[in-house]
Amino acid sequence: MYNILSSFYSLIKKENISNLDIFLKDFETFEEIPLVSRLDNIRNLENIFSGEDIQFFLINSSIFIMNNILQHAKKKLDVPDSLNFFTCLTFPDMDEIEDMGYVIPHFLVTRKSGLFDFLHRGNESALESLHPVLSKAFLDVGAGKSFRFIKIITKDNVYGDVTRIYAVPIHSLLVN
Repeated sequence: MYNILSSFYSLIKKENISNLDIFLKDFETFEEIPLVSRLDNIRNLENIFSGEDIQFFLINSSIFIMNNILQHAKKKLDVPDSLNFFTCLTFPDMDEIEDMGYVIPHFLVTRKSGLFDFLHRGNESALESLHPVLSKAFLDVGAGKSFRFIKIITKDNVYGDVTRIYAVPIHSLLVN
């Protein structure tokens, strides 16, 4: 049996994401900060969890952190920056699922929410149309209806098509 809390605390400490101020920097346009950026940190999770359990842990952890980022932004940013602050989860490398059995979520953060207006209209993908491992993790966490999923496929003749998924919290759609 694994200890999910010690795994979570260990991950955020090693990834240095316990300091939520890193998500509030005034990036030139936006930033995508991965939940797990170091191979050693993901290897530690692989020693504790199975593939599906890793995906559940990553989704659950990223939703918790994202909600805390939003609360932190409301408290720390002035009103104009707070109104323009936007965050969502991204999955920029869906090939990871085929290679590793899970995909690492990233936190897209920006104070220029207008750059991502395209996420608020059209192109929605049903959760079930995403990779089964990813859709199962969102359903198992109980967050399947809390997000709007947008799948963007970029054509690349050299490396093959690149699929990126955005998981936009429904509550951010009410604001924008």
